Amino acid sequence: MEHKKIKILFVLNARLIGGSSRSLYEFIRLFDLNQIEPIFLIPSGEVVGLYEQLGLKVYTVKGISQLDNTQFGYYRGIRWLILLREFFFFPFVLLKLLKIKKEQISFDIVHFNEFTLLPEMFLIRRLFPKVPFMLHVRSVQRDCNHWISKKIYRYISKNVHTVLAIDESVKDTLPSNINAKILHNGLKLQSTIPNEEKHIFTVGYIGNFYLGKGILELIESVNICKMAGLEFRLLLVGHRGSRPSFRKWVLRLFNFSQDAERQVAKKIKKYNLYEYIDIIGFTLSISDYIKKMDVLCNIDLTYACGRPVFEAALHGVPSIVSIKKKRVDTIIDGETGVCIESRQPKDIAKAIQWCYAHREELKSMGKQAKIMAENNFDVQKNAHKLVEIYKNIIQKSHV
Repeated sequence: MEHKKIKILFVLNARLIGGSSRSLYEFIRLFDLNQIEPIFLIPSGEVVGLYEQLGLKVYTVKGISQLDNTQFGYYRGIRWLILLREFFFFPFVLLKLLKIKKEQISFDIVHFNEFTLLPEMFLIRRLFPKVPFMLHVRSVQRDCNHWISKKIYRYISKNVHTVLAIDESVKDTLPSNINAKILHNGLKLQSTIPNEEKHIFTVGYIGNFYLGKGILELIESVNICKMAGLEFRLLLVGHRGSRPSFRKWVLRLFNFSQDAERQVAKKIKKYNLYEYIDIIGFTLSISDYIKKMDVLCNIDLTYACGRPVFEAALHGVPSIVSIKKKRVDTIIDGETGVCIESRQPKDIAKAIQWCYAHREELKSMGKQAKIMAENNFDVQKNAHKLVEIYKNIIQKSHV
């Protein structure tokens, strides 16, 4: 007997290709399309092309409304005005969802790819009242005892069937009444040969140029290492920013949008670091650059490991990570990388200097990091787990 496909609407929040969109993409490209029928709602931007190349149905919208209660982006002071942008996008999302309802009739599951997509959850619940929701939590959340957090979690507990957290650090920020499952991001395992060529010691950074990722602190630490006489370079791989516009200027005027590229350029000029820093634009060939790195630096202001840490680990490259609560499913201090609790440039520089002076220990960490990544982030294994979760949701929703 032919089994009915599981029809899933995936709602994404990001315009630029980053960790969350790439992680979901790695899962979906492995789905058996005889079992799963993916359909996407994505804000206009480069992420659209990433998913369109899969040959699947993609609906685009001018912008996605979000409610940001993450540890780094929660509203305070003048940041409350950001909600004006979210209200502006709201009618565009509603119109697009009405079109989706007309064309698709219904879904078996709606998969929200980030916790901030609560406005879309509110709308979709009214348009599809009986469809089970899955919520993917990819970011560290704000204190769950805050009154805003309590209201959000109360809504989540009533409307979401399954909550997925990408690791223990993220799950730890959710309240105990949210029974989240751990599903690590999926990475394509590949046999890599360590680069044994003699080269200048290289520290890497992978990701979009966001101040929340500690990029300015990292530049400051490079200057400290330069003053200490280290012969090394920093390889920055990722987006440097978007084209300037009047809208961007207004957002930056109120500190709603940050011109990280300009601030990075100013610091490089201030400290004359041109010989120490190479900037590589966005690329999907990240593997080619990871192979040139001795250690990756992931100084996220949310004190959490990001996807680049695990990508580097698969290549046998350990990481320097800012993290407070150690989690054995992502990084082990002194075994698979170096953990620092501070985000201060002097402490980042100290960690880089230790790695610079302990090359053999660093190689050993890289080997252990590779083993951990292969155990936890095998995309084939984790994609299979995700499909099983979908099937379980369908089974329980029909009981």
